[in-house]
Amino acid sequence: MLEYKGYGRAEPLGKRQVVGVATHLSDHEDYSFLNDAVCVICGEVRVPVPPPSPLEQKDVTLLFSVAELLWEPPPA
Repeated sequence: MLEYKGYGRAEPLGKRQVVGVATHLSDHEDYSFLNDAVCVICGEVRVPVPPPSPLEQKDVTLLFSVAELLWEPPPA
């Protein structure tokens, strides 16, 4: 199971900014290491400017970068 949460900004036109987090839950041995991982998401929702009317799913491009957030000890 994957869970994604995030926030999308309505700007800038044509390349709306997206940030978020992703977590994973699995009882399969090959993927259980991901159960302790938190990932960050950064990306864009791209729509032609001006958008076609009506706007269809094929006109929208989702571009996301996902990276695992690693724990480091705080500075002393």
